[in-house]
Amino acid sequence: MLVVPHKYYNNKFKNPWEYPLEALITLCDDCHQEEYECRQQAEQSLLLGLKKAGFFANDLIEIGWGLYSMVPLHRTEVLAGMIQKILITQKNQQELIDRYLKFLQKVSPKSHLRLTKEWEKINGKIRSRKKLK
Repeated sequence: MLVVPHKYYNNKFKNPWEYPLEALITLCDDCHQEEYECRQQAEQSLLLGLKKAGFFANDLIEIGWGLYSMVPLHRTEVLAGMIQKILITQKNQQELIDRYLKFLQKVSPKSHLRLTKEWEKINGKIRSRKKLK
């Protein structure tokens, strides 16, 4: 049997039929049950990871808005794997931060200058740790 659950709920919509089609997904009954049973633990795990990494409320809003606004170019499991690989490797993080700072230089020179100075401090500390090892 197939079921059509909502991917998300929003207070903006009072009735289930008011949601846009992109808020719905078709799953087999077993997959729906598995998602339902695992969802709360998965969300708690994500939130714990964000807290442990030191993200603040404004950071979470920014990440959430980015995810909400994103048009996925691939399946979600590919995107999740990509994000995980970027986050666990310092070299990948450095490359991404450098690209982001170059982008900021074009669109917001003041933000770029402030963040570049912060990044240089952090990057210097990372290099010092590597030399000690």
